[in-house]
Amino acid sequence: HVFYGGNSGTTEFLRIKGNSGNVGINSTIPSAKLDVNGTSKFQDDVTFLTANGNNIFIDKSDNSIRIGDSVTQYLGSNNDMWIMHNGSTGYVHNVTGGLYVRNEEANGHIYIQGKSGADSIIAKYEGAVELSYNGTKKFETGNTVNINSNHFEITSGQQLRFDNSNNDRSSEILNTGSSGNSTLAFKTNGGTRWTIDSSGH
Repeated sequence: HVFYGGNSGTTEFLRIKGNSGNVGINSTIPSAKLDVNGTSKFQDDVTFLTANGNNIFIDKSDNSIRIGDSVTQYLGSNNDMWIMHNGSTGYVHNVTGGLYVRNEEANGHIYIQGKSGADSIIAKYEGAVELSYNGTKKFETGNTVNINSNHFEITSGQQLRFDNSNNDRSSEILNTGSSGNSTLAFKTNGGTRWTIDSSGH
């Protein structure tokens, strides 16, 4: 069956292929149950049925796309990456090349939370990283590496510092001297207590 329209009534608008029941809109040889040749517009909710019955649902009133459990979203011509939730566990799985999570906002960071409201990893815009446990920062990188709220510090000057609760750097292990002639110094309360020179003395 062919349906015509237009001013002259000779322009084909719709075709139903008799032997298959395929419907073609602006398609003279419909190869699917609905074959649309042109721009399509859906003005209300749309449901795509999946084999497992969990479906893909576009909700107009909620402005959302809902993808059911165990309905996988594949990205890339060779299914290079996929995203899926099976009802209990969520997956972001990449199988080709690197996986980038990037933030381009200068005042923003990337937050990974083990639970709501508790930051586990913060990747800062300038490249520093913070690691936390139970809401308390335990490790931080930057020009220095700070561990456990600055009570343990490895500096860019090859120094290892152990601080007390006042953060006054009361205990330090310092690598002093020059390349090939370095000295390891142990300090407490600002005074050197023990040194090891490059010869082991």
